[in-house]
Amino acid sequence: MALFTDINKIVLTNPKFARRGCGRGVVYSISIFLRWHRVSSRRKVASNQRAIEGGVAPQKETVRAFLLWFGAERRGYHVVRSIRCKLNKHRIATTPDFEYAYIDGQIGFIQAPAAGNQPLGTPDTAAPDPTYRLARLESANKTPVSVNPDATLQQAITLMFTNDFSQLPVMTGPRDVKGMISWKGIGSRLSLKRPCAVVRDCMEPARIASIDDSLFSALAAIAEHD
Repeated sequence: MALFTDINKIVLTNPKFARRGCGRGVVYSISIFLRWHRVSSRRKVASNQRAIEGGVAPQKETVRAFLLWFGAERRGYHVVRSIRCKLNKHRIATTPDFEYAYIDGQIGFIQAPAAGNQPLGTPDTAAPDPTYRLARLESANKTPVSVNPDATLQQAITLMFTNDFSQLPVMTGPRDVKGMISWKGIGSRLSLKRPCAVVRDCMEPARIASIDDSLFSALAAIAEHD
């Protein structure tokens, strides 16, 4: 883990810890490491607050890098609650929300409205949304592997074999979905001896899911229409 990597660096590079003995040195270095992260996170959040108040958009960060500001690697309940408390204290919010965004996706920082009469820095006691949404999947944050309607059937089959896919989106542009092609559709056409030389011959209607949909609702739709 990154925590122990950093601690070992502190222990190895500071002879004072070595003289005190490994056990005490590690305990002491943990305290210094955590204190350093608390100071560092406060400075970065405060710096972003000053930038926003001055009309300057702070530099974007990936969710992974943002979590490291606070010495964290995962978005557990207590980690998220602690970070929200610090952001609330400085009237800052992230867009999209760091808790639900893709871990390697970028988030920006904006001015957050004051939450009624709630004192600044008070943790949000509302129940967290436990839904795992499509936006957190790695594949939902990458350009999809697709095929053109005029591509040959052999090209589509090669792509499906190469990527171990059972289906492919048929697209003419990054946001122009024409349909989909699947093993089921190809098999149906060939079994009926219908023409299937190019992708458009075997194309079927596509169902498009929103990144805000839950993973379970998407799985249900796949099961229903596959």
